[in-house]
Amino acid sequence: MKKKIVGLLICTVLIVTAFPIIDAKDENKTFENQISLEEIGGCAGAIATGSVVKDGRSIFWKNRHMSGEDNKPFFYQGASYKYYGIGQATGNCLMGINEKGLAVGNFAVDGPIENWEYISDGLYGPTSDIMNFLLGNYDNVYDAAMCAAYHMGGISQLGIISSETGVGAVVAVSNYDGTCRTNITWINNTYAALANAFYCDGDHDVDGNDITIDNMLNDITTNGGINGDFKIDWEEMCQRGGKNVSGKEEGSGYFNCSYEITKSNCVSGFVAVSGEPDYDGAANIGWLAMGRQPLVGIWLPLAASCLTTNEDIPSEYRDDGGIEDYVDRKVFYGTNGEGQGCSIYSCERVREILEVTNSNESFMFNEYDDLIADIPPDATPSQVKSIIKSFVDDMTPSVLSAYESYNHPPDEPFNPSPEDEEMEVFINTCLNWSSEDPDGDLVFYDVYFGEYDLYNDPPIVSNNQSSSLYCPDDVLDFDTDYAWKIVSWDEYGSNSSGDIWTFTTEENLPPSEPSNPDPANGATDVTIYKILSWTGGDPNPGDEVLYDVYFGTSSPPPLVAEDLTKAEYNPGTMELGITYFWQIVSEDSQGLTTNGPIWSFTTEEEPNESPTAPEIDGPLKGSAGTELCWTFQSNDPEGNDVKYNISWGDGNYEETVYYPVNTPVEVCHTYDEDGTYTITAIAEDIKGAKSDKSTFEVTIPRYRTYYNSLFFMLLERFPYLISKLGNLFRLLF
Repeated sequence: MKKKIVGLLICTVLIVTAFPIIDAKDENKTFENQISLEEIGGCAGAIATGSVVKDGRSIFWKNRHMSGEDNKPFFYQGASYKYYGIGQATGNCLMGINEKGLAVGNFAVDGPIENWEYISDGLYGPTSDIMNFLLGNYDNVYDAAMCAAYHMGGISQLGIISSETGVGAVVAVSNYDGTCRTNITWINNTYAALANAFYCDGDHDVDGNDITIDNMLNDITTNGGINGDFKIDWEEMCQRGGKNVSGKEEGSGYFNCSYEITKSNCVSGFVAVSGEPDYDGAANIGWLAMGRQPLVGIWLPLAASCLTTNEDIPSEYRDDGGIEDYVDRKVFYGTNGEGQGCSIYSCERVREILEVTNSNESFMFNEYDDLIADIPPDATPSQVKSIIKSFVDDMTPSVLSAYESYNHPPDEPFNPSPEDEEMEVFINTCLNWSSEDPDGDLVFYDVYFGEYDLYNDPPIVSNNQSSSLYCPDDVLDFDTDYAWKIVSWDEYGSNSSGDIWTFTTEENLPPSEPSNPDPANGATDVTIYKILSWTGGDPNPGDEVLYDVYFGTSSPPPLVAEDLTKAEYNPGTMELGITYFWQIVSEDSQGLTTNGPIWSFTTEEEPNESPTAPEIDGPLKGSAGTELCWTFQSNDPEGNDVKYNISWGDGNYEETVYYPVNTPVEVCHTYDEDGTYTITAIAEDIKGAKSDKSTFEVTIPRYRTYYNSLFFMLLERFPYLISKLGNLFRLLF
């Protein structure tokens, strides 16, 4: 068995349409093509049998639109035969094929049947039930069609083929007057266009899809088709019919597929091609194009004769969203990033996808044709089944792999920050950029960064990172040229390298002058426990600043501390009623310094005692996302106003304004997650004296107590329940 891995691109095929069946080819028939595109909608398909078909093998084609996306084949065991079906959910069969080669698919109808031949009891309904019954019990067109004529209900029509040579059928039912009226149209050695419309009189329905399909079939039988033999080929049914958008993809720019047979809400396609009847159905096979949408998807083989359980269906069809997942990347590419459900496609990209995908499909189709032609005449059905199973098992994963791996590299990285050749860049800058992937793949980045070198590219500093942001470990040097480059990789190993960008960092400036002293310059009655603080900093963001502190009772004051990293200094307990002088000198990483002014303050005449540790009162438990409130209260020996500095234990902090002493102050907080949290509070009086800390533990449980509250609510509303429940417990125990 040959194996080829060829790149395949996903097709999002959404199939619309309804077209009534024509019971015989009539080269003289004409149609009114005055159809509004807005009217086109529904499912589309065709039957071709006998003398009009290549090799005489019957063909049934159906595209299916539906609202769901998780559209996969599922195995069923019927009363007589095994089969697989495809529908919106397991058991909801909208098309399928059994081990004997009987293939069935449903279409809706738009009006009542007038030239009906049969009355149905409606036993099996319009779709899933009747098709499950037919596939599980019948192996030939005649018996299946007659059963449907007498037992199908609702408003629907079925297309049916089997391994029989030259025979197919369409059964339609309507019950608009309360009676299930049905009709069979036999498709013997001819072809018929199918759609969501009743079929019985050979006329076309109103939406025009049957015209599109019928014209395609006429073109094949009149002008030769892909094989030049004037025969309808199941390969052409897949590639030309199943992907038909009226040739719009041959244009330029973008096209809208909303009003075509292949439209954006088509989530599956099915083509059944019969094998030789002598092999008892073992050579029959279905080709599936599932997922949005067949336009950019791929057809894959599946034989019902090879299935015994659902696990026999290859995992490629069953896992997650089935073929939907494989199609996503091609839809993303074809719609220029809009993805599933979008109706606007790029002509150029769709042509690219179709060229690659169709070549891979043609390889599979040819392999299957060669396989059937090479089966020995005396092969048993069991031997044929084994041959077909090997074909499916080998072909599906290898071709899908090739289809999925047909890959476009990420777009070249763009939108650099800092911009290329930007000047005066901060020394604590981070690099960031933009990058996109035309297939919607995950993108990873290698970062090259270093000082600019005319003769060498910058070195790699990070690889395989998922973020489009890189921050150097250390601040950069001042007034230095840097170079950087980004290489984008997708999850399939394709990459695109960006340009080498450059920037120059800012010149160094001296630190900012120290300001905003606390205590304020000239302040009096300052607590002897006061911690000095100020505002420092540097005009160059990221530049490190250190502080020297000069402090004492003389001016200028002496040096008392060097190289402080925080803008505060604790002088210890000071003396009462004394004037102190202090000055701050700032120094940056390059040794530039800035002297602050000399400030002064006078301490209090009498000592200020600290307030008492705050009393905390409030709920011990609460619910995540619900606001909870606690009160905080502290006493101050001198009667000074106090404020509260609160840590909530979840990384959040709060500081109140000053309140009169011994006033309960309510403060509220909301915890976002469950857990046990410790609230910590300190009281500080208006002179800066601080209390010892107080703590309070609150628990936010994982589950909320809905049931108890609901129970008590019911008891409040229905008090007689208490006595009733008491009587019940006495009877039971």
